Amino acid sequence: MLNNSRVVIVGAILVATGQAMAVDVCGNGGFEDEGFDGPNSAFYWHSFASGGPGSVSERSTLSPFTGTYAQHLLANGADAMGGTAVVTQNTIDATGGVSLEPGTPAVLSFNARGAAGPGGVGFYALRILNSSGAIVSDTGLQVYFPNNNWAHFTTRPLTVPAFGAAPNDAYFAYVEIVVAAGAFAASTIEAHIDGVAIDATLVAGGPPCPADYNGDGGVDGTDVEVFFTDWGNGDARADVNGDGGVDGTDVEVFFRAWENGGC
Repeated sequence: MLNNSRVVIVGAILVATGQAMAVDVCGNGGFEDEGFDGPNSAFYWHSFASGGPGSVSERSTLSPFTGTYAQHLLANGADAMGGTAVVTQNTIDATGGVSLEPGTPAVLSFNARGAAGPGGVGFYALRILNSSGAIVSDTGLQVYFPNNNWAHFTTRPLTVPAFGAAPNDAYFAYVEIVVAAGAFAASTIEAHIDGVAIDATLVAGGPPCPADYNGDGGVDGTDVEVFFTDWGNGDARADVNGDGGVDGTDVEVFFRAWENGGC
């Protein structure tokens, strides 16, 4: 079963039960599923690196904690230029646009190993965003120094705020894991990140099953045909991830669930 389908499956369970429950809302936290940009990208994750030569943020087989893949972060400094490597995720995609439950806690955890050279430091943070992407709660940047042994890191809990008028009518978790090198040539830091989890509660109801797009109780080629007709017309029904737009992310979410045979 694809890791990316986990939250969609949980959402389907919530539909059936009508109950809110704590789940891991991080999509592809083990980086096992390949993104649409090729094997160095991970589905649901966004990577960025800058600074000295060799700085990189990529999905890699070099040193996984479990499974086959981890995220490799390497930041190198240069004269008068620091280095940064970052990996982030917004759970608006991983949950299919389903909000976190107000008044419940959200906690980020992950595993890391690597090496911190001169001037090198790691940071991580969990944030709660509203439906417009504004930060409404934040752990702040917490420091970690990766070494040769795998270590487990976790944030303090963040409480999801109460619902209000738009854009505070929905909330999502945002995770950021960073390594940063100083602005000199000898500065460097490397980390391998794996087993990322965001323990939180989704609102009761959850998302519908995007795989059975036409709602006839089966998952087959008709669902693909109907979905792409709506998607090509920009129909709001094709917004299967519920983020308010009809775009390529909806195609990704639909096909991940459809290829898995359902939710």
